[in-house]
Amino acid sequence: MRTHLEAQPSTPLRLLLVDDSPEIGQLAALYLKGLPYRLDRAADGPSAIQQFQAHRYDLIFLDLQMPGMDGYATATAIRTWEAAQGTLRTPIIALTADVLGPAKERSIRAGCTGFIGKPFFQTTFLEAIQQYAHPTDSPSSHEHALETPSSPGQPEKPDLGRLRQKFLSNRKRDLDALASALSTHDWTTIQTLGHRMKGLAGSYGFEEIGAIGSRLEKAAVGQEPDRIASAINELAHILERLDPSQDQAA
Repeated sequence: MRTHLEAQPSTPLRLLLVDDSPEIGQLAALYLKGLPYRLDRAADGPSAIQQFQAHRYDLIFLDLQMPGMDGYATATAIRTWEAAQGTLRTPIIALTADVLGPAKERSIRAGCTGFIGKPFFQTTFLEAIQQYAHPTDSPSSHEHALETPSSPGQPEKPDLGRLRQKFLSNRKRDLDALASALSTHDWTTIQTLGHRMKGLAGSYGFEEIGAIGSRLEKAAVGQEPDRIASAINELAHILERLDPSQDQAA
């Protein structure tokens, strides 16, 4: 199997990442740093469709769970437009933290080519590009070949440390949002924050925070305030333990 450093195209491949989380975009950009790929980003389905119609992309990474127009509807709209234009189908890789549910089959029905579970890591991200985007590969070998979950692996770059600290700072802001949502029984906000946390944390090396995100999401679906409060308290303790300023104070 070729590595991402072999058989590179003469012009950079153009990739589109569609995800409502800026943190996923920052991580993907870090994964591609120094490599001959151009990464564009879209934060929602309508923006993704607009960018797709304006530019030619070699590969699309598409989050399935986005507010408003979700990834399933976005993939369907892209395939409908391609059919109307008579163009070749652009490979679409679905991204989701719901790796155990029906998301994979549903994404394929919507028109996705492959599927990656969140959290995902640099190795899997680059392998997906190599497998689906390079024009020398056989299209018939692409369909639904990529499996989940991703294999652990992180870029050996100092920028990752800065992103990890930013991730923790964002989770501290989530604490306030979660507490506010719990006080008003805003289950949708809690579910959204928990789902995002579940899909992000492992990629940054914080698996225990990802587990709390999963608990928050499930408790929000079941509208269980006591379980939500317990998870919020545990998250607060973990963030306090991971805060580098606490070590300096000690």
